[in-house]
Amino acid sequence: MTHPMFEFDPEEIDGATMEAFRAFKRAMMLHRRLLMATFAEENMHPAQAGCLQALAHRDGMSQSDLAEMLHVSRPTVTTMLQRMESAGVIERRPDESDSRVTRVYLTDAGRALAGRMHAGFVDMLNVSMGTMSDADRGEFTRILGAINDHVESVLKERGVGAWAHPTHGEETAR
Repeated sequence: MTHPMFEFDPEEIDGATMEAFRAFKRAMMLHRRLLMATFAEENMHPAQAGCLQALAHRDGMSQSDLAEMLHVSRPTVTTMLQRMESAGVIERRPDESDSRVTRVYLTDAGRALAGRMHAGFVDMLNVSMGTMSDADRGEFTRILGAINDHVESVLKERGVGAWAHPTHGEETAR
């Protein structure tokens, strides 16, 4: 099924490019739906699950670091954390050395929920990428890596800065 927003003249974009984009977009949408279905039992949005995973690996992150890691604005992370705090899975405390900074910590309930969310992520990855052969996964990784490298170089040319992923340290386009 085509989407009218993504119809272009053949002089603008060739058919193979458009089909590749549609397949990529469909994969992203299906993965999002799979995550939503996986976390529905916990009444958890995938972004909140991602936040729990980040804190499970680095408890006590600042709200700013969480916003950067999750690729969301600071007001968005604040709203998300308010909901998570109300649910009793995180707590916010002022930084001991800088009162302008708020740090986010998992509660015991949050750690337990993070474990269940981790299992959901593992399931999602095994359902999707885990079904591919080693050769296909390698080729998929190579192709996406080439696309990402090219897009990152274009972003840099256009003056969009790079950022370092807080847990992996790699530089990524932003």
